[in-house]
Amino acid sequence: MAATSAKRWQRQKRPGLLAALAVVVVTAVAGCWVWAGVLLLLLYLVNELLLSDHVFYSPRVDYRYRLSGTRLAHNWHGDQLQLAEAQRQACGDTLLMEVRVSASMAGRWFDPRVRITAGEYNSQQYLERGVGGRRYLNLSAVAGALVAGRPVTLQGEHCRLVTGDSVLWSYDNSGLVDDGVLVLAPHADDAEIAAFGLYSRADSCTLVTVTAGETETEQFASWCDDDSSASRFKGEVRSLDSVAAGIWGGVGQEQCINLGYGCLQLQAMCEQPDQGLASPWSGLDDSRSFRRFNRFELPSDVDGRTSWNKLVADLAAILRAQKPRVLVSPHPLLDTHSDHRYASLALWQAWQATDLPAPRWLLYANHLDASQDFPFGPAHSSAGLPPALVDEIPVQGLYNVELDGDTRRRKALALDLMHDLKRPLRWKKWWRKRLQKLLLGRPLSPYGEDDFFRKGIRRCELFIVADHAQMAELLERLD
Repeated sequence: MAATSAKRWQRQKRPGLLAALAVVVVTAVAGCWVWAGVLLLLLYLVNELLLSDHVFYSPRVDYRYRLSGTRLAHNWHGDQLQLAEAQRQACGDTLLMEVRVSASMAGRWFDPRVRITAGEYNSQQYLERGVGGRRYLNLSAVAGALVAGRPVTLQGEHCRLVTGDSVLWSYDNSGLVDDGVLVLAPHADDAEIAAFGLYSRADSCTLVTVTAGETETEQFASWCDDDSSASRFKGEVRSLDSVAAGIWGGVGQEQCINLGYGCLQLQAMCEQPDQGLASPWSGLDDSRSFRRFNRFELPSDVDGRTSWNKLVADLAAILRAQKPRVLVSPHPLLDTHSDHRYASLALWQAWQATDLPAPRWLLYANHLDASQDFPFGPAHSSAGLPPALVDEIPVQGLYNVELDGDTRRRKALALDLMHDLKRPLRWKKWWRKRLQKLLLGRPLSPYGEDDFFRKGIRRCELFIVADHAQMAELLERLD
């Protein structure tokens, strides 16, 4: 899996760092204190500017996806892309360009990017520094220009596109989200990070947050008498956050449901499905204290018992009542957070317990072991598919949601409602951001310090589409 690849890449970098540190020590022992200081400063700068991107794999590898879809014949004229006339009627709403990208020498220091322009449209999709493999560019925003016969310019900056074997994939999602959507958020903020644009424009949508999010209570430690009361208080705050953001996005309070189960407990609950597990942080084995803002009656409201079987029964009750035809949840292979994987598994089991027709799944990934920095680049840039490095990921379909400027501002405010994203940064990370802005030209997010204010505020939200049978296959591959 990607986690294994990430750990291997981290181990490969350690000998170089240790060797450089040894040179500094030898220089100091030899009495060359000035040179030792200079070398130590250079080592610090190299680490902060080049080795701190949290890209835990070699950038010179291919992303490994197995795409299904409509291939569109296209032509390249220099850096201009045109769609063959016979293919224009087959062009769907979501377009993805599979292309090999090679970083220039400057692209090993500065962030490589592909500038996408068509008429007045101008966006950039950023890639890893030193990129050298197959990548996937999101061209959905310029599908209209290609259908109209107008050229689209793809210009690499600090990188070069190798267009000879490029593939243009097309997906038609007409009416996909017209019949009711349920967005599953393992924690408060996951729905907003991944799908605010989608759910804020859906005609009928239900937001379900699985956990209370009662961990990491430093924010409220001084407000409360002890750690457990701080944990309970934070769980209540985050349950409010999950409902408030949904209302801001246009979802009625009766459709915003927080289940209040223990954070980081889903895998353990799954392994003992009938056993109620208390939260190690709050000490509670009762989820009801985190449900005060719910306007939907859940089966486990009777006793609040926090077991896997209760979780599945709660989700099944919501499904029967809301009858969504599209389920939005974490990708069980790409998103490596255990709560995210097991939340999707719980939703799958809940659907199996109903007699509802098979849904379509829209899958997202907020947490990647391979890279904590994806999507790369600043806020308001575009984004394609995330790194898939070890196991080939099947892609049956793709669904792109474009976010205009107003929607992006509203999404930024939804994230700003989340108290967990407003925790103060550690001084080292705060300083690193400023250093990279000064020496690498990386802009700071105007919305907040947390990385999700950079990663989440994009021109698009891109989901992998799977039918119910393929979702079953993905879940079978869980570790």
